Amino acid sequence: MPTVDARIRELLRRHVEPLVPAERVDTTVDLLRVLANGLVLSAVEHHHDWPPERQLAVLDEALAAYGL
Repeated sequence: MPTVDARIRELLRRHVEPLVPAERVDTTVDLLRVLANGLVLSAVEHHHDWPPERQLAVLDEALAAYGL
């Protein structure tokens, strides 16, 4: 059975593949996985500082900066 990380990466990959050139897929998946992982960790450790609105704003900004 695949690990949770492997399943998340596969989910990201399926969504990213139609959006970026093939040579950028792996790096984009890594970027999104690290971003999401760090965001979740920050929200868990400092939940009062990271309401859902702030989390979504960070994700939106990161995706826009990466052209997604």
